[in-house]
Amino acid sequence: FDFLRPALPKLLELADAANKMDAEARTIVDKEILRVHANLTTYIWLTMVFEYSRPHSDFKIQDDGVRETLGFEASRVMFSFYDIYRVAGQLTEVISSLPQQDSETWTDEQKEMFRLSSAMFSWSRRMQSIPIGIIPLASHGEENWVAPFDALMMRVPDKELYGAIDSLTTAASAFLVKDAAKFDKSVAGYQSFIMNRKGSDREVQNLSSEVKFNNARFFFKAKFLYLIAFFMALLGVLYGNKTVRRIAVLLIVTAVSLHTVGLGWRVFLTDRPPVTNLYGTFVFVSLVCVLLGLIAEYFYKNALGSMAASFAGISLLMLAASFAKEGDTMNKVVAVLKSNFWLSTHVIAITAGYAGVWLAGLIGHIYLIQAYFRPKKRRLLAGTYQPMLGMLAFGLTFSFLGTMLGGVWADQSWGRFWGWDPKENGALLIVIWVAMLYHARMGGMLNQVGMAAGCCLGNIVVMMAWLGVNVLGVGLHSYGFTSGIALGLLYYFIAEFVFVVIMLLLINRKQKKLA
Repeated sequence: FDFLRPALPKLLELADAANKMDAEARTIVDKEILRVHANLTTYIWLTMVFEYSRPHSDFKIQDDGVRETLGFEASRVMFSFYDIYRVAGQLTEVISSLPQQDSETWTDEQKEMFRLSSAMFSWSRRMQSIPIGIIPLASHGEENWVAPFDALMMRVPDKELYGAIDSLTTAASAFLVKDAAKFDKSVAGYQSFIMNRKGSDREVQNLSSEVKFNNARFFFKAKFLYLIAFFMALLGVLYGNKTVRRIAVLLIVTAVSLHTVGLGWRVFLTDRPPVTNLYGTFVFVSLVCVLLGLIAEYFYKNALGSMAASFAGISLLMLAASFAKEGDTMNKVVAVLKSNFWLSTHVIAITAGYAGVWLAGLIGHIYLIQAYFRPKKRRLLAGTYQPMLGMLAFGLTFSFLGTMLGGVWADQSWGRFWGWDPKENGALLIVIWVAMLYHARMGGMLNQVGMAAGCCLGNIVVMMAWLGVNVLGVGLHSYGFTSGIALGLLYYFIAEFVFVVIMLLLINRKQKKLA
């Protein structure tokens, strides 16, 4: 902030110009200017939340008579807005008589009182509507959380409310002088007020549990174990060592236990099924992928399932972490998602479909690499091809089921089973793509290599349905954290397509040489 402070006037000018543009006309630079401006604005607001409690030169009182009239100790000179606010009654009595007198006849004490009154008015205009709400207030039948300063300006006749503001003010002062005991005591007073007012709210009751959940860092620990397991599984695939393979499985089981506990804790905290926002889809889909990989490993015992499971776990949890940076991960993003029944059926089914098709594509990558480097290893290739088909079948089943359930939900919510909404089209596209692959395989149009290539390209279809439709910003399903992902998706699609084309060319050349 100190580095950027000299440029604030210019940044404000550029941000104002960018705001006046149409969103589609903004360049990358314009968008970055708006982002930096928004972050700086938030920072400034944060620094102002407790400004009312800090001594300020606007409220410096040097006149002994003024301090005596307002009831302040004689040795003190610097005061805060809140100090003056608490003696506003005495200040008002003096000010109310001033309009009847000529300002030239005012005493030094009266002039000082008027200056304090003007400073109070100026602050009330400048500091209002601070968007950091930590005080709950009921107004016009609705509850709002407001900043302490705004709560003061509303002048609600509520002793407990002012007690909470006193606690926050004392905590802010104690923080500045590093008085930990006083700070803790003051914060406890504020927390007591919140529990008295909002103790019946489930989210407030779960605050301590949510803090423990965040401190536990289940998903970070799971990512770390998945990473180690991936390298162990890779060694197992390359060298066929049973001990290494079993270590990889043990690591994955430990990681998936942490993953499951973390997901279950999220379900408890949100009082919703696992998938309520885009972040939640990555956490859930990664868990399904890992479990499917473990199932494949159980049946084939070739370390392939472990490698696919661990890679899916770490990569998708890393994507989830990147989305978590952009907002609250516990939110429920769309009003219609309040339906726990449909969240437990349609959304779970469709995201499980994502997991199956995406994992099949991941195994398809492995198959293409094996088909090039070890084309004569029939048993090795069969051990990769069969679980790939199984994952693809799983994905097709749940994608189809989820799409059908989505139609019923759409009829209940919007009065139609199908509306060619982008999200609906994306789900249907997955079903059509996978069904097309199976039909082409059964009709002899695709061999095993072609099937693996189709599974790899299926990952593009999944990501388009999963994330791509949100980039469009249209339709009834456009939700989630999607800012800035369009370019990343484009790079991903190009990379997948280039990989498939190169591998097909290499495998074809290799087969010709072997023939």
